[in-house]
Amino acid sequence: MANTNPSDSREKPMEIPPGVSAVRFMVGQAKEQPYVSFPTIEDARKHPDAALVMEADYGGQILLTCPVSKVHCTESVLKQLLHDLGNITWGDGGLAKNDAADDGNEGYYFEALPVGSGVAGGMGGGVVLDDLWIHNELEKYGLRSQIKAVIAGTQARLVLHGIVKKEDVDLKKINRAEVRHILNSKIITDRDRALIRFVADSLRLGKSERDTTLELILNGITPPAVDAFYHTVVDGIKAGIAAATVPSLSHARNQKKGTALWDAAFEEGRRQYGGTFLRFWLRHPTWFSILMVLLVVWFIFSLILLLPLVILVFVRLLAR
Repeated sequence: MANTNPSDSREKPMEIPPGVSAVRFMVGQAKEQPYVSFPTIEDARKHPDAALVMEADYGGQILLTCPVSKVHCTESVLKQLLHDLGNITWGDGGLAKNDAADDGNEGYYFEALPVGSGVAGGMGGGVVLDDLWIHNELEKYGLRSQIKAVIAGTQARLVLHGIVKKEDVDLKKINRAEVRHILNSKIITDRDRALIRFVADSLRLGKSERDTTLELILNGITPPAVDAFYHTVVDGIKAGIAAATVPSLSHARNQKKGTALWDAAFEEGRRQYGGTFLRFWLRHPTWFSILMVLLVVWFIFSLILLLPLVILVFVRLLAR
């Protein structure tokens, strides 16, 4: 299990350059693979494998991909399409307002991605095909033909008749919203506990902070919140381990703080420490058998060594 010393040094946060997908930039850094993006569509057209990627929720959902060679609309039209798709999937289900402000959680990027490349992101990510690829959610709404027409430059904007039905999407959004706002939430869901266990297992296995936070992003924690989420959970886990190691600890650092996330991590730390010894032997029955054999041999050997001494003492007592 990880060191419980609160003075452990923290890795320097990764700096994300402007104008790139934070998720895919971090994936490239973690895997030591180049991430290539182009600032404009004109620059992208000079690269044979350039592709358009639209994402929402800070990379938590890949909306669509398309080879740049298939894009014939203006960038202003692309921006409006992005806002519309973002509002359909993460907003009220309708088109975005014409003057909708860019809140930074949506983006479209031109990246070097050959046909067949996977696109890192939440909710299954995406893939680059030789034509338009859209997320299953948009397929379900029957928007493929309109999206394709907008990108091809033959339609100015999507046309919706009312608000799309989003029963499944609303449930998904509620669950994801709980994760994004978990630092202030008073409710810990099963999904939250699974993420806390993942961080605890990563500490036990010695995974780097960078790799762990990347996995958290791919599982729904947005890049702006992932650093605070990770360090809150790590702090709670380490305090829980310390409290389990020395039950008499009573100072404030090793007691619950009243924050739902920290408290859940604290309990996970105590649980993992308390079950470490037993869990090891249950998962390794061969080693358990060897230990039992060694204990029996030690017991027999002790009897052999002590038996003459016991007989001698008994004889002397009789002699008296």
